[in-house]
Amino acid sequence: MAAVLTSVPSEAISLPVVDANDTSHLFSTLYSTDGHNQQTLVIFIRHFFCGSCKEYVTGLSKENGITPNELSNSNKRLIIIGCGQPNLIEQYKKDTKCPFTIYCDPTQKLYDSFGMIRTLSLGEKKPDYIKSSFLSNVAKSAVSQISAGTCMFQGGDIRQNGGEYLINERGDIIWSHNMINTQDHVEIKELRKILVLD
Repeated sequence: MAAVLTSVPSEAISLPVVDANDTSHLFSTLYSTDGHNQQTLVIFIRHFFCGSCKEYVTGLSKENGITPNELSNSNKRLIIIGCGQPNLIEQYKKDTKCPFTIYCDPTQKLYDSFGMIRTLSLGEKKPDYIKSSFLSNVAKSAVSQISAGTCMFQGGDIRQNGGEYLINERGDIIWSHNMINTQDHVEIKELRKILVLD
């Protein structure tokens, strides 16, 4: 079992992530806010065609999920990082109705620096955020990938799992969770408690 991180790993600070415009940003610029004492929830998802992660982001994006207004009022923000190519970000945002900024780490070096694992294990229990059956999710993932046409192999490593990190502007990790299987994002109701939104 990996050690629990108390701060952003030194190697992660200068690693790049890429936005939807194919512009590169240092990871550290995503959570440092020039003295505003803001906290940033960074959610690392799996590949862009993962049906389970799409359901998770869709749930986050609903009115009863987590809203940008709630976050702003509590001096927090939320960003999402995927392991695919940036040209898939806009379609992903459209599919999930996601109001949050999404970045990419196609090299997976950032995932590795945080100790996130690669596995296709489903785990023993389906989480509340997944509403579809396993077969339905697999079918939706396949359709999504095929519909991407020439970009169908740019979604990212299907074995890569993600996690959630609440980071302050100094790079201290206030809370974290790494997925141990493909359906192991922290439940949205738990995230709300961690973010003190309820």
